[in-house]
Amino acid sequence: MIKVLKALFEGIDLGVYSYVKPGAPHRFSTHFVNLHEYVRSFTESLATYVKAIDTGFSVAEGRLGLNKANVGMLISEAIASSSRALSFRGFPELHLVLIPTTIASSYAVKLGGTRELMLKRITQGIKDLLYYTESREVLKVYNALRQHGGRYSEIISQLMLTPGRIESENLSLIDFYMELGSKDELLRFFSSKYSLLVTYALEYVNQYLRSGDYNLAAIATYSRIIQDIYNITLDLRIKSRSDLLNLLRKDKEFIDRGRNFTKVLPILIASLFIGNLIL
Repeated sequence: MIKVLKALFEGIDLGVYSYVKPGAPHRFSTHFVNLHEYVRSFTESLATYVKAIDTGFSVAEGRLGLNKANVGMLISEAIASSSRALSFRGFPELHLVLIPTTIASSYAVKLGGTRELMLKRITQGIKDLLYYTESREVLKVYNALRQHGGRYSEIISQLMLTPGRIESENLSLIDFYMELGSKDELLRFFSSKYSLLVTYALEYVNQYLRSGDYNLAAIATYSRIIQDIYNITLDLRIKSRSDLLNLLRKDKEFIDRGRNFTKVLPILIASLFIGNLIL
C-alpha cells in the first residue's frame, strides 16, 4: 500500500511542479499561478485512491474480478470529493485516467514478477477495466461529471448523451470515453492509446537513469507525450540559464496563442506514477 501511495504522490508532484513544460502548469509558470489546485484534486480524493489500491490488491488475490472492480463508483467518488473542495476548479480529468491506472497498477504490483510482466499486466488491467465495466458503473461517472459541471458536462449536452442511451446501448467505459473523446483530446487519446502509458513510464525511467534528475526525466516524458498527441517537437533540455529563458519564452508563446496543454497532465501523471512503481 505505502509503495503505491508513494508512487502516486511522486507522480502528482513531478507532473505538476517539474521544470518548464511549455503550455502546461510548471513551477516557473506565470500563467498557471495556483498549481496546488491540481495537487489538491488528488489529496481531497485520497480516501478513494486508497480504495482503488485495495481494489487492485483484491483482484490480485482472486477475491474480485476486474469487471467487478466498481471503477465507475471510484471515479465518481473522486470527482465528487475534489468538486466539494474546489468547485468548478476541480480537475475531473485526473480521476478519469488515474483511477483505472491505480487499480490496474496495484493489481500488477501485488502479483509481482519481472518489470516486463508488471507492465504487461498494467496495460491488460487498464484494458479490462475500460472494456468490461458495466453500464451501471458508467452511469455513475456520467452523473458525477454532470454534477461537477464545466467542460465535460457541456460535451455531454452537445452529444445529447443520456442515461437512457447508456443503459439501452449497454455502453462500457471505453464506449463512454470514446463518445466524449469526439470532442476532447485527452479522452480520445487515452481511450485509443492507453497502452502508451507504459511506454512513457519506461521513457521516464530511462531518462532518470541517464540523468539522475527526476525533474528532467519528467519533462522529457512530457515532451514525448506532446509529440504524440499534438505532433509538436519540444527540446526541453536545460543546460544553461539561456535554455531556461528560451523555454519560458516558448511557454508564453503557447499561452498567448491559446495553446493550453493542461489536459495532458493526467497522461503525464499516470505515466510518472507507473514509472516510479518500477524504478
